[in-house]
Amino acid sequence: MGKERRAARDDVSPHWQEAVAGGPNGIDDGGLEVLADSECLRLLESVPIGRIAFTADALPAVQPVNFVLHKGFVVFRTRPGSKLDTAMRNSVVAFEADDFDATTETGWSVTVVGRAEVVEDQAWLGELAELQLRPWAPGDRQHYVAISIGIMHGRRIADGESRSVSAS
Repeated sequence: MGKERRAARDDVSPHWQEAVAGGPNGIDDGGLEVLADSECLRLLESVPIGRIAFTADALPAVQPVNFVLHKGFVVFRTRPGSKLDTAMRNSVVAFEADDFDATTETGWSVTVVGRAEVVEDQAWLGELAELQLRPWAPGDRQHYVAISIGIMHGRRIADGESRSVSAS
């Protein structure tokens, strides 16, 4: 995945922000803050768990995974031969991570859409092994999967006080 990895990273569309209502750091139609890509990336780096949405047996599937953000890729590990491992071979997938506080009714969500690849390049595998990405799930999870960030959207729910003022 050496040349493909670089090409995927280089092909990331800088125009994803144009498709987002309100633009980066604006407010969308629902009153949520639209996050800039730099804030989306910062937030993704702040949590250990996300959800991967993919197609399995021609049906949508969602599974939680622990992950790291590395050089513009969402990276996680999976078991060789698993349904997730099979589905990740050059497929377009969605990845979502979030964090919410029910007490203050605040939170954020970031969604990434991109091509998932099982990492086979030995140099990159060596680099990923240094990240200490230890799977939380039991079992042998030797395969690294990298999702290129082609489209990224992020939203933040403002604090309750801001919502009360704007609702008046």
